[in-house]
Formats: sequence, C-alpha cells, structure tokens
Amino acid sequence: MSANDRAMPSAHSFDLRQFPPPLRTTRVLSALVLLVLFTGQTRCFAKDRADRSGALPASAQQDAALEGVRIAQVRVVEQDGQPVGIPLPKLSLEAGHPFSFESERNSLRQLYHQGDYSDINVTATLQSDGLHVDFIVQRNYYYNVISIEGLRPPPSESVALASMHLTLGDPYREASLQDGVQRLRDALRAEGLYLPTIKWTLERRSDTRQMNVVFHVDPGPRAQIGDISVNNQTPYGSGQLLKRSKIKSRQDYTSSRLQRAQQRLKKYLVRKGYLGASVVIASGAYDQRTNRVPLAVTVTAGPRVRVAIVGARLHRGQLDSLLPIYAEGAVDEDLLQEGRRNIRDYFQRQGYFNAEVSYKTENEANDTRVIVYTISRGDRF
Repeated sequence: MSANDRAMPSAHSFDLRQFPPPLRTTRVLSALVLLVLFTGQTRCFAKDRADRSGALPASAQQDAALEGVRIAQVRVVEQDGQPVGIPLPKLSLEAGHPFSFESERNSLRQLYHQGDYSDINVTATLQSDGLHVDFIVQRNYYYNVISIEGLRPPPSESVALASMHLTLGDPYREASLQDGVQRLRDALRAEGLYLPTIKWTLERRSDTRQMNVVFHVDPGPRAQIGDISVNNQTPYGSGQLLKRSKIKSRQDYTSSRLQRAQQRLKKYLVRKGYLGASVVIASGAYDQRTNRVPLAVTVTAGPRVRVAIVGARLHRGQLDSLLPIYAEGAVDEDLLQEGRRNIRDYFQRQGYFNAEVSYKTENEANDTRVIVYTISRGDRF
C-alpha cells in the first residue's frame, strides 16, 4: 500500500483530523445525511449558505433540528461498518436520551481518552424510531518494523534509521512519518546526498495493529567539495593548514571527511602549543549545476601555552598522557588540577610515596602562557 494512500472521510461525515485529538469536536449536521422521517428520502444539508439569503444558515437550522431529538442507537464502528472489537467506555450519548452537542463532544473526548483511535468521524441519521448516531473510528497502528532499501553509505542504515526518530511501538501518524522523512533528508544532505528520492510503502497488520514501513531511497550522486576558503588567524600559512587537514576540492563530501580534517588541524595546533585553538569548517550553498559544496575553514590559534616541569624530568610523551590539557585542547583550573594529581600519582607509583606537586601560571612575551609544575619527590621507598 502506498504511503500516500489514506482513508478519506465520507462526503456525509465531518473530518476531525484538522483538530488536536483532545479538543476534536464535530458538528454533526455540518456533514451528515439526514433521512427525513415522513418522506423516507435522504437529504443533504451541505448547501451553500448563499442559497438561503435572508434565512438562517443551513448548519444552524440543522443544529436546531437535532438538539433534543431522542436517540435510538449509538454505535462505535470501524470504517467498514463493523463494531470495534475492544471494550468501550460508557459514553455521554446514550440510547433513549435526548441528543445534545455537549454530550456528543464529551463522548468524543471519552473515546480519544482511550488512546486507541487516531481519527473519529461522527454521523447521525434520523429514522422512524429516533436518531441513530455512529462514531466511525480509525484504530491506531503502531510502528513495528522500519527498514531502508537502496541506501548507499554513508550514512549507514542504522544511522539513517536513528536520524528519523521513529520509535518502534509508538502510534503511527502520517505527520510523524513526514517529519521522519525530512530528518532523513537532512541526514543524507550531511553526507553530500543533496538530491535523494525517498518513497515508502506501508504494510498494515490488522490482527496485531502493527505498521511496517519500508523506505525506498535513491540517493542520487554524492556532492563533491568545491572551492575552499580559509580564514587564517594563526602564524602558519593557509596552504600549510590545508595540507595538514588533507581536504581538497573534488573530494567526495562526507561528514566524516570534514570531522577528520578538523581533528587533524586541531591536533597540529595543540602540538605546536596552541591549546586553545579552534577549527570550524562551514559548508556553503550546494551548487546543483556543478554538484559541489564550497567550504569555509576558520582557524584560530589563540594564545600559545608552554608547560615547564621543575624538580623532575618527564618527556613529552609522558606529559601528553598525564596532562589532560593536551587531550582536551583547553586550559582551565579543573584540567590543571587534574594534571597535578596525575603527576603526583605517577611518582607515587614509582615509589615516591611522599611526592607533592604544585603548579602556577606565568605570562611571557609574544602572548605566551607558561604553566609551571613544581615536583617535590621526596625519598624513594
């Protein structure tokens, strides 16, 4: 069944889907077929109000005609006319009582409160024994199996499915499905797939109220990287930075390629002592004619940071593992304290059980910040 197939309301019923479920009400006579008691003929009261110039609107006359009419029968039925096969709440509209629109609205609320229905239409027919009211319901279906066919990674199927935020067991809604498709388009666009075709088929399982959805994706061509501009706020040349990043024009555009380029540049600058460096790669507008996406790379070095060790010797590899400022690429009080504890613990493991470590920061010329760790190892046991 196509995803675009959906049950259309009868010409003689009122479509409630335009209202939020908790507040949905229906004007019975705005879209019902009224069988006239004395003629036995069906009359439709959907004529344009302009046809009754100088008279009350047809809907108002119909409302007034039904208010207080004795109810002969109230049914809750599927769209095929068969009674629903689940327990029902006691409705405000009851056979043997006069009809009122307030009771009708309360009955709708009671049915929606069950949580079993996605849509409810109401029809009323006047017969010889009184008013026959039908609540025509559309039962909820629940997401069961969701799959994607035709995808060309990246993204992987698991990433694409996760991007849609369609949770198994949640009620199926056309709106949630459409939102999921839009999120899938965004996920494909992030991987350079700007021209995908997405279709889907729905498989309803009436016995279990489960909905299986299969998405058919034609990803189209993957975009390539176009022109690369560099906003360079470092002491290094733009060409040198791009060489370090390893991104070039005409490479396939993927999120992982851009992330790796950012990480390479960040790591390079941190190794040079710029622990507060930042790298941002922004994508420009996709050019469908050339199938390329331009990039704008902004690289900021920030102040340089140098670490000095006093009272012991630690080589650079040890500092990289002991001082989190290198791993985090940032300098703050918490990271400096963590580094102090790591150095102390390291020497205590070497047998210097009374080792103590302190630190201080100093500013040098050329906008350089120096972090001095002073180590007092004490005796070795």
